Amino acid sequence: MAFIYFTFESLNVNDFGPLADFLRKNEGRIIERYYKFVWDRRFYSNTMLLEGAWKMAISSVNKIAIEMAENGEITSGGHLSNEKAFDPLVEFGVKQAKLHRSSGIAPPMFLGLFNQSHRAFIECIAESFEGLEKEMYLQFIDRMFESIGMGLISEWTSENDDPHAKDLMERNRLLINEKNRILTIFENLPEGVIILDVDGSPSFVNNTYSTLFLPGKVPGETYYEPEKKVPLPSWLTEHITDMLSGRESQRLFEMELDTAKGLKKFDVQITTILNTNEEFCGFIVLYNDITERQRMFNELKLADEKIRLLGDITRHDILNILTVLNGNVQLLELKATDPALAKYLKAIGDSSKDIQRLLESAKSYQKLGSQQPLWLRLRETASLGVSSAGLGDVKVHNEVDESIEIFSDPMLDRAFGNLAYNVLKHAPNAKNIWIRVEPSTKDSIDVVFEDDGPGIPMERKENIFTDKHKGQTKHGLHFVQRLLQLTGMSIRENGQYGKGGRFVIHVPKHDHRSIPSKQAQEK
Repeated sequence: MAFIYFTFESLNVNDFGPLADFLRKNEGRIIERYYKFVWDRRFYSNTMLLEGAWKMAISSVNKIAIEMAENGEITSGGHLSNEKAFDPLVEFGVKQAKLHRSSGIAPPMFLGLFNQSHRAFIECIAESFEGLEKEMYLQFIDRMFESIGMGLISEWTSENDDPHAKDLMERNRLLINEKNRILTIFENLPEGVIILDVDGSPSFVNNTYSTLFLPGKVPGETYYEPEKKVPLPSWLTEHITDMLSGRESQRLFEMELDTAKGLKKFDVQITTILNTNEEFCGFIVLYNDITERQRMFNELKLADEKIRLLGDITRHDILNILTVLNGNVQLLELKATDPALAKYLKAIGDSSKDIQRLLESAKSYQKLGSQQPLWLRLRETASLGVSSAGLGDVKVHNEVDESIEIFSDPMLDRAFGNLAYNVLKHAPNAKNIWIRVEPSTKDSIDVVFEDDGPGIPMERKENIFTDKHKGQTKHGLHFVQRLLQLTGMSIRENGQYGKGGRFVIHVPKHDHRSIPSKQAQEK
């Protein structure tokens, strides 16, 4: 049995009321001081770093100190008259010794942690009180920790000297340390996490989840005390029940949830957990906060919508002006008798058409990448695009097999339309265009677009896909390149000058496939 003696014979129990109030209000400060001591002395390398463990240890000591300060009876002899008041101190020391010894922590390490907790109380009290009051409270804390120390020392000295037991304790210590490293990672994950048992009951939650959805609870408290039931929201219970009945291995969905930090949006992922024998043993639920990402996405979407609207309005106004301009040019052409004047009017008309085409290109750029890629019939897509160029007498030989599909942006037909217009613009003497598919390397294919015009000189090949060349805007081929890049395709020109242009679109193996034609499916 331990005794706490005081030499302040004139004191009564009310003199310890300020100490009880101080301990109650400053528990967080004491924990913070203790945690700093543990960190500075690198105790974390051999024991638990989880802050919840420190909080619970200090909270337990503090609770006893507050009860003693409030309920102890101080007599003229200077000691607590009720000797049973000392039992909780001794029992606490015994309990802590058993807990830490079973965790594989050696006596020197535990005594070090114990001394640092004592020091944390002493320093915080010494900083906050003065004179006789300070001396009295410090002595009170010293005697309290002496009693706890008697309990832990008496328990630890009863340890079995069996070498097998010591070996088992060392192995247990290593296992505990490994577990604590894993728990440290688990607690520091930025995503909220719930671990569920085979029947869908929660067994663990991490710090992020506790902070968001269990305000007031100590993160990680279920590691050190008897398990406390964590309530699950009804919507999650429904998902788990559904997955259990359907043997589903994973689900991913978005949810807007009320948290301690306000309404937030999450990507929620539920995944089954398998043990080393590939047997189902529970679920893991991840809450990935996408609130900020969603906000940024909405802002970008709004800005994009404003830019699109501005572009639409601007194009519409310019096209209206061009319509008036073209109408007047046509009237002048009807009345013009001077060949020189007719020549100038034609130049004006051609420039007006170029402006209209540039506006169409700008519209195409604006839509680039705004739609999800699709599987498109290559033969139909190429024909649709080429027909939009107004080739006149140029004959198109579409040799693409009807079964081939390409995974691409829905605007793929515009790419072929721009290639065809490029022939019309820069190879006016061309009579034929060929479109075919050739095998390439590693199961990929090449889509070849070839004409019988003059071709492209070697010195110009490098710059034909840039948006500007020799001061002239070349949006057509640059647009084609950018559109193809959206889904991993590429384009190059490898024709021989004097024998025609030859554009090769390279399609990776996962972006093309062969399926029966529509006629074959109907049959």
